[in-house]
Amino acid sequence: MYQYIYDAALSDKRHHLALTAIENRLTDLGIQGRIDRLSLFKNVAESIEEGIRRGVTTIVAVGTDDTVKKVMDAVPQFAVTMGVIPVGKPNKIARLLGVPEGGAACDVLSARLTQTLDIGRVNGHHFLAALSIPAGGVTLECEGRYRVMAPPRGAVHVCNMTPLETLLDEDAAPIHQADPSDGLLEAIIPARRGIFRNGDGGSKTVLNLRRLTIRAERPFTYIVDGRSLSAQRAEVDVLPGRLKVIVGRNRLFRVPT
Repeated sequence: MYQYIYDAALSDKRHHLALTAIENRLTDLGIQGRIDRLSLFKNVAESIEEGIRRGVTTIVAVGTDDTVKKVMDAVPQFAVTMGVIPVGKPNKIARLLGVPEGGAACDVLSARLTQTLDIGRVNGHHFLAALSIPAGGVTLECEGRYRVMAPPRGAVHVCNMTPLETLLDEDAAPIHQADPSDGLLEAIIPARRGIFRNGDGGSKTVLNLRRLTIRAERPFTYIVDGRSLSAQRAEVDVLPGRLKVIVGRNRLFRVPT
C-alpha cells in the first residue's frame, strides 16, 4: 500500500494540471493510495506512523528536494520503502535517483527497482547526497584518530553520493560519485596553494570515514542536500543501509554488484 506525501506548495493552482496527470497515471498503474498534505502543523513522522498502522509499506515524497528531505528525515526509523515523484524545482535528489519529472516518475515507481542506501547524518539532520562547507577553513577530526586542516579557500565536501550544488547543468556529470552503499562517507579536501595541481583543476585529498567532527574557531555555514545551516561544531556519521529507495535506470550513482 502506498502513501503519498504532498508538499504544501502543491496546493497552488499552477500545479493542478501536473498533479491531475500524476494521479490519473497512478490510478492506471494501480498504485494509488493515501494522500497526506504537509503543513506547518503536521508532523511528517506521525503521518507516516499513522499510515503504517493502516498497512502502508511505501512512502512517496511528491514535490521538490525540500519535500524529499522532510520525508527522508523521518523514514529511516520505519521499515518502509521510499519513492519520489518530483514536482517543481529544485529536484536534484530525484535526478540523482534517476527519477524523471511528472507522470514518468509513476512508471519508475511502478517498476519498483529498489536500492538499499546509506545515509549521512550531521547534527541530527539526514542527508543522502552530501554535506558541503563552501568557505573551507575548518578542521576535520577523523574517527578520533587524526586531524586534517582544510585550507581557507576551496569547498570541503563530505559525500555519500555527490554534492547537489555541483549539479548545475542537467547534462553534466557529477563532480564526484561516492558509493552510497559501502558504509562509508568520502571527505574531499582541496589542496593548499603551492601544491602541484593536476589536470582536474587541483589536487585533493579523499578520506573514507565512518564518522568525523568538523570544527572552526567561529560558526561556519554548511549545506546539507541544499539546506543551509550554521554551527561551530558538526558531528557527522553514516547510517549504513538505512534507506530503501525506489530508483530509475538513469540514476547518477553505481554500486558494486
